[in-house]
Amino acid sequence: MLPSNKPAIYLDYAAGMPFSDDLLERIRRYHREFVVNPHGGSCYAEYCRRAIINAEARLLACVGSSPDEASVIWTSGGTEALNLAIQGFACGPEQEIHCEAGAHAAMLAPFHARLTRGQPGRILPLAPQGQVILDLQHPPALLALSHVNNETGAIQDLAACRHQVFGKNTTLLVDAAQSLGKCPIPWQAASIDLLALSARKIGGPPAVGALIVRRDHAPAPQILGGGQQRGMRSGTVDTIGAVLFADAAEMVCTAMLELRRQHQVLSRRLMDGLQRLGRYRCRVLSPPTAAPHITMIAFEGYEGAVIMRLLAEKEQILVGTGSACSAESKDISHVLKALAVPETLARGAIRVSLGPPTTARDIDALLAALERVLARY
Repeated sequence: MLPSNKPAIYLDYAAGMPFSDDLLERIRRYHREFVVNPHGGSCYAEYCRRAIINAEARLLACVGSSPDEASVIWTSGGTEALNLAIQGFACGPEQEIHCEAGAHAAMLAPFHARLTRGQPGRILPLAPQGQVILDLQHPPALLALSHVNNETGAIQDLAACRHQVFGKNTTLLVDAAQSLGKCPIPWQAASIDLLALSARKIGGPPAVGALIVRRDHAPAPQILGGGQQRGMRSGTVDTIGAVLFADAAEMVCTAMLELRRQHQVLSRRLMDGLQRLGRYRCRVLSPPTAAPHITMIAFEGYEGAVIMRLLAEKEQILVGTGSACSAESKDISHVLKALAVPETLARGAIRVSLGPPTTARDIDALLAALERVLARY
């Protein structure tokens, strides 16, 4: 029995960011304000519909786009957005689709589903620092990449990837769930065609996502019914969810540069403190150029899932493993496999991810708790 249902120190922001007090205040007001189905014919429905249109423009502005060049398909989360983009992508039977080996399962699973239906495709390997190695001999019809890796924080140079396939009629799909509000998204520089986002990762509603689609692209719908959202995704749009998503996006994007500097300082503090854990065979698995809000570390010969549970149960500190690795399973993270991390090291991996409220005191508490947990492991 845990002493409370809320950890004293939360360091798993890559999994989800709790609502801010500001957004919590807005939720009550929005539930009184947006009470009508936005697809109805009344003036009240029109009021909700206009709020959704406004939320679309605000979200597009956060990624450097506008309603003139792109539209937003509201989804139930980042997973649905990626499924819609990949499953709904139209290409010829001989055209290949490529996906990076370190992509989130929400991207890899629909990719593999297409392969099982006979669509030719390739899993692209990763260099040791996490950069994707493109197959320039066979440029794909669809190239699916993560901007920031959800486990290691490795940042993909999307503009460089676009340059390598420029003029090849390649559609670029980007999973930006971990980069929105954390590092600039190169929408224009990389000529991104499809961009998947998740509100949960930025302190927005946990069951709302978005697929941003350039005007000359239209994924085939995967959910059928009323033909909402220009026929690309049937179902009543959640007015409150869309407005809250746009609110959260504006908040994190406005504070992004300041927050990034804060996380760089905290990340260095974490790195410095980890040096005293060398006797536990501690290794940093995130590359030096990783996004500063995500750090994956590993303790060779230990189980990351056990360390995570002990930190939560004994120290009230919540971190993530960033993978399906557990003491009961022989499976290790597919990301670490793609990076050729030895299994004895990969099994000991935990992920520390920072958010706006994270302080130096939190980092120091984690380091002290890690030493206690590992000493009695």
